[in-house]
Amino acid sequence: MLHYRFGQKYIVVKAHIDSITDCPSLNLEKNSVDKFVTDSTNCQTVIDAWNVASELNSPQTLESVFERLPSLLQRKFVERVLLDDDEDFSKFNQLVKFLKESAM
Repeated sequence: MLHYRFGQKYIVVKAHIDSITDCPSLNLEKNSVDKFVTDSTNCQTVIDAWNVASELNSPQTLESVFERLPSLLQRKFVERVLLDDDEDFSKFNQLVKFLKESAM
């Protein structure tokens, strides 16, 4: 549907990624984190459906998203990465999973 309405796939992909990377920093309010998790999940759904996960997992995208997080969540995420050797934290879905758990 998106491809039909907007034409080129890369335009839709870029718009979804921009929606989670080119926005103001998040604050610790539950609504702010919840909205970001929803936006990120929607973005990931579209990206996965079109099989271009490399766009979300690029270092630039991950860094942009990480920089938007409040410093408290940044520290908690770094602690999680250091403590858990079994997870691959170079993937966008792991960051979203962490944010979902943090928002609860």
